[in-house]
Amino acid sequence: MIVSMTRLVKRAYKFRFYPDAEQEALLARTFGCTRFVYNRALAARTAAWKDEHRRISYVETSALLTEWKRDPDLDWLNEVSSVPLQQALRHLNTAFMNFWDKRAAYPTFKAKRRSRDSAEFTYRAFSYTRDPAGDPVLKLAKTTRPLDVVWHRAVPADTTPSTVTVTRDPAGRWFASLLFDAPVDPMPAPAGASPGRVAGVDMGQVDTITVSTEHTDGTIATAKTPGLMPRQTLEDKLARAQRRMARTQKGSKNRAKAARTVARLHAKIADRRRDHLHKTSYRLVRDNQAIGLEDLDVRGMTRTGRGTVENPGTNVARTAARNRRNLGVGYRELRTMIEYKADWHDVDIVHVDRFYPSTRMCSTNGCGHITGPIPTKVRSWTCPHCHTLHDRDINAATNIRAAATAVLACGDGVRLRGGQPSRRTHPADETGNLGPRGPKPDPSGPGS
Repeated sequence: MIVSMTRLVKRAYKFRFYPDAEQEALLARTFGCTRFVYNRALAARTAAWKDEHRRISYVETSALLTEWKRDPDLDWLNEVSSVPLQQALRHLNTAFMNFWDKRAAYPTFKAKRRSRDSAEFTYRAFSYTRDPAGDPVLKLAKTTRPLDVVWHRAVPADTTPSTVTVTRDPAGRWFASLLFDAPVDPMPAPAGASPGRVAGVDMGQVDTITVSTEHTDGTIATAKTPGLMPRQTLEDKLARAQRRMARTQKGSKNRAKAARTVARLHAKIADRRRDHLHKTSYRLVRDNQAIGLEDLDVRGMTRTGRGTVENPGTNVARTAARNRRNLGVGYRELRTMIEYKADWHDVDIVHVDRFYPSTRMCSTNGCGHITGPIPTKVRSWTCPHCHTLHDRDINAATNIRAAATAVLACGDGVRLRGGQPSRRTHPADETGNLGPRGPKPDPSGPGS
């Protein structure tokens, strides 16, 4: 469905900037102070629950922060802006709320070497203006000069960001993420598309996605988006760099140089993957009015095959390589991108249950035969009932599209926009029938 008017959504614009010596020193101290406040507040809340069996609210931790800043031994907390420290307490309170609502595990302490360097500034701790040429000017609290930001893309005009989040990645790059209430223009209908065009999407390793759509004349069109080919070259470089780092002495300068090289290669791989997934998800949302996605069990797909001492696993190296390929695709990140972009442009998302036999079921009209388990290495198979030769990915995408179309046509309450369907109203069950999900299949039976 296409919207007819512009919407306002929360949208972050991320830019790289190059701090001078003064700004870099101040931001480094800010990162350390926010991490210290977060850990100390977490320790206080944990101790209060263990000793007194009571919960400490955000207001109480804010009062504790005031006491800490008055302590002569902690006077260095006053050297940075107070807003990122307060935001750290708010983030901790959110983590506890997620834990109480059983959406996340218990909050953990932040380590200097493992946690991301990040500080969030609200509107009270930064100034956002425009220079005579119309370019943005961003200046943080307690700094004397604006940040040297590379404004590589246009930001919403006539508005100011609500928050600015400054981060530093392990490769030493600095980024500023500005959160705006940005307008989202209506998504134009693709040329020649039917009014209710539905796409079935199958995710894979070799091809990032395989899409099956139906045109107005009833013909089925399929398209494959190949995976990110240059990634393998970077991964080979990463393996060599990691071997070189392993041969250096811990604590030496050569070790630090080698670690920086490894971090830069990781950043390049992540940047290319993210760019590829953004372009793929945008094209998918742009060209369709509804999208059917398979609810993949990524944790189960990447389970280790190592085993135990008493019962060691088999094909451990092969399983580890397959897991790396699965994780390198970024299934969860791609799904998240599709969901929030579909929500922006009012495109319907239907999640097909992970037990739905999309790969094993024949997609030929009038057949629907479900065959036995098909190993991942088998890329095509022949239906024993109608003798049709199926490409594994195209067949799965076609079945997912058919299931999503039926769900949207039936209107059974699982029409979603970026959300996860209820466990009681899954759009397709493991037998291929649409409707409420039945009991979980016998683990000893055939898989999907």
